[in-house]
Amino acid sequence: SPKSAFISAAKKAKLRSNPAKVRFSEQVAVGETDAKMMKKEALLLIPNVLKVFLENGQIKSFTFDGRTTVKDVMATLQDRLSLRYIEHFALVLEYTGPEQNHKFLILQDKQPLAYVVQRTHYHGMKCLFRISFFPKDPVELLRRDPAAFEYLYIQSRNDVIRERFGMDPKPEMLLGLAALHIYITVSATRPSQKITLKNVEKEWGLEPFLPPSLLQGIKEKNLRKSLSQQLKAHQMHPPSSTKGSAVQAKLQYLRILNELPTFTGVLFNTVGLDEKQSATTLLVGPRHGISHVIDLKTNLTTVLSEFSKISKIQLFRENQGVARVETSIMDAKVSASLRCRFFTEQP
Repeated sequence: SPKSAFISAAKKAKLRSNPAKVRFSEQVAVGETDAKMMKKEALLLIPNVLKVFLENGQIKSFTFDGRTTVKDVMATLQDRLSLRYIEHFALVLEYTGPEQNHKFLILQDKQPLAYVVQRTHYHGMKCLFRISFFPKDPVELLRRDPAAFEYLYIQSRNDVIRERFGMDPKPEMLLGLAALHIYITVSATRPSQKITLKNVEKEWGLEPFLPPSLLQGIKEKNLRKSLSQQLKAHQMHPPSSTKGSAVQAKLQYLRILNELPTFTGVLFNTVGLDEKQSATTLLVGPRHGISHVIDLKTNLTTVLSEFSKISKIQLFRENQGVARVETSIMDAKVSASLRCRFFTEQP
């Protein structure tokens, strides 16, 4: 009431001696999410409210009923993030395997949210909004949808730092990515400042730019020397504008990652149809189509079919954990058939 704005001196003294147990702050500081709490009920901390974690650090909450679907959430996020093309994105559930490797389960557009959160084996997972279908060419995505390109860069950068890889990349590659990350960050926040490793360490430290394994596996002296050399190289021949420089650096960042097959593709372990056919590993992705993996350490693969040549794919469940996949190839006399395990070896 209006009278509450006028408090006597005696009332003020009483309040100071016996303060209220609950206070509201004008500014609320939001810290890191407690991992232990998230593991208990990551999907549904509040009844009928789904929390979706974005790669840019934001958390969006969605109320839902029995009719709300995954597609409804996707449409809202598309509008909020000003995305032109949503086909690259998906809602995914993240969980950590026994060996601490990250795995993702893609939710289908027509799935009701109530169905998702009621599945007991989904508990302990975290719902993320991610680019799950990588573009074949990041330059084309930049031209068609700049907001989606920016999201792809941020997501890729997070995956590098959090080590969401299917295989361990070479230290040289990680150092090159870290140097680009530093260059992009400083160029955006301190456009007129000369980029030196000393200034970066003073303001941010090196931890935000490097995956933990790199900090542990390389001597500090060698790490600093390599980063300093690469930062100098990035600044020797910059583009005409700072904005153009940052975009080109982000494109270079994604091109380096594209050299790692398992970053944009997914591995499937096949099971032999009969005794004559041995088990093998397939790599499926926009740049590799359907490829046979000969040696993953040396990135040696053989393309079996490009996506453009596939006319039909049918999946038949055979038993728990195994499905038969029949693929029809254009201009081919017979269809290819193989058995695959449902779960992949990495995201």
